[in-house]
Amino acid sequence: MELSKYFNFGAWLSLVERTVRDREVGGSNPLAPIPQILNVSKLSALVGRKIRLPGQFEVPVLLEDIRSLGEGDSAGYECRVRLPNGLLDEIVISSEEAALAEAASETPSIARLANADQLRLLLESARIRLAYTYDRQFAVSLSGIRTLPHQIEAVYQAMLPQPRLRFLLADDPGAGKTIMAGLLVKEMKLREAIERILILCPAPLTIQWQDEMLRWFSEFFDIITAEVDKQQSINPWQRSSQVIASIDYAKQENVRERVWQQRWDLVIIDEAHKCAAYTKSRSGQSGRSFEVTETKRYQLAKRLSATAEYLLLLTATPHHGNEDRFAHFIRLLDPDLFPEPHLLQSEARTIRRDILKLGSNSPWCLRRLKEDLKDLNGKPLFPNRHAKTVTFYLNSQEYALYKSVTDYINKFIPQQTGLKRFSAALTRTVLQRRLVSSTCAIYESLQRRLKRQQDLLKDLENLPPDQRAKRLEALQGKMLDIEQEEDDLDEQTRDQLINEYTQAVEIDQLHKEITVLKELVEQARQVRDCASDSKLIALKNCLNESQFAELKDGRGKLLVFTEHRDTLSHVRKHLEKWGFTTCEIHGYMNIHERKRAQELFRTSAQVCIATEAAGEGINLQFC
Repeated sequence: MELSKYFNFGAWLSLVERTVRDREVGGSNPLAPIPQILNVSKLSALVGRKIRLPGQFEVPVLLEDIRSLGEGDSAGYECRVRLPNGLLDEIVISSEEAALAEAASETPSIARLANADQLRLLLESARIRLAYTYDRQFAVSLSGIRTLPHQIEAVYQAMLPQPRLRFLLADDPGAGKTIMAGLLVKEMKLREAIERILILCPAPLTIQWQDEMLRWFSEFFDIITAEVDKQQSINPWQRSSQVIASIDYAKQENVRERVWQQRWDLVIIDEAHKCAAYTKSRSGQSGRSFEVTETKRYQLAKRLSATAEYLLLLTATPHHGNEDRFAHFIRLLDPDLFPEPHLLQSEARTIRRDILKLGSNSPWCLRRLKEDLKDLNGKPLFPNRHAKTVTFYLNSQEYALYKSVTDYINKFIPQQTGLKRFSAALTRTVLQRRLVSSTCAIYESLQRRLKRQQDLLKDLENLPPDQRAKRLEALQGKMLDIEQEEDDLDEQTRDQLINEYTQAVEIDQLHKEITVLKELVEQARQVRDCASDSKLIALKNCLNESQFAELKDGRGKLLVFTEHRDTLSHVRKHLEKWGFTTCEIHGYMNIHERKRAQELFRTSAQVCIATEAAGEGINLQFC
């Protein structure tokens, strides 16, 4: 073998060569260890000395204690030894292994040649492990991002220096809160401060979190959903050390116990303001009393906050103007420090303000507005926003359709009481927003609902009379999560909601609703095909204005948001008629299709028409 592949440790080399030469000619090696085969009955005499245990350790270990596992020598021994790195270990050896134990020689052992490649890897691993002590922003060097001053300030000045992080990061949308959270995770892992990490976020954002953690920081997180959970024979919350999950799934009673049982070093909650609690006041014989009502999201966050070593809450809207709810929300950081609002009344607000002291030096919270963010050159990071409301007026046919659909909603989907009010309210809201989105959207929605109600009627007519009421009662009993708002539902769930929800308790009511739906579908079709679209006319006039000149010659980009996929298709068809190249992004596209659309928009398409799904897993801030 070539000696160039090995390190020569100075003066030891000549000693090694002389030893080998002596052995080849039959000479003795004065440095060779003197083996001593021990009698098992005398093994305890070696306590406190270094011994060799073939088959257990490659190097001599210090024997600190030995205990027989039974009468005689045949049962074996339990040994407690100290390894060369100082760690204690306990092993069980048989009597045969004990007989082969050798007392380690006190004389120096022969130096062995080290493999250069392996030594280089050892030194490189040590360098990387300790690099953060020399480079305070080592995670930035390892990641594939160009950090901005406000991100460095948040991570390296506000969060990392804290011995026990309990922090609310409340920057405006677009500031890069996900990137800041990723930098924090990477730096804390480099410092070996954390191992098990849990990220809770709204369901539509789970893929975006996983993608950005892997792409920018090379940190892979497992996404745990109901489907994944059912397919596992072992507890996935225990198996995975880095987990992303929907907060609405993790809060479920049959799931959250398994989440709570795990030890999480760092818990990150995105859109944390949705973890709500509020105070109810009651009057009774003993006088006025107060009761705190906690949502399941809040209960989950509260329990995790109490057990996790580090906690990071992310939200762009920490305060909705409700002082009571904000007071309960901020208690997630430290319930001992922030008082309950109903106990101290007006004093609680003063205490919160004194503790928080919003600003760059706050150990609890950091909030920066878009207008305050600068780039590395000190220039505003975001261009000034110029909001302009374009007014338009419904024509007579559109207004008549609006009135007809509103009457249908009030008659067949009236407001409810009790638990049913949440499903009814969501259905009403979604259908009304489809109505104002576009004529095309309400036409398609009504048509799908008509088809679903007709299918339901056929099923009921095929059932015996005594089972029809049970089927309708079962449909009435299907409840949505009462904590969810419309923004928490994806497009598929919204479509399913307005298609399947019914308040009919008898088959005659279903007949009447189907009759009205047929009339509405025909009315909407006539408006869509024959009447002028007021919104489209306003959009076309807007695009003909001077500020959109760059769009026409290919230098500019235009991003058009709409609430519904049917409206998206309608707008895209007309934009292409007007000569624009387009692409689309909506909730029925998977993450790969969205990224292809993002690249198409960046390179060639002039206009991208998108629903809110454009904010899930992709970044369109280049336009």
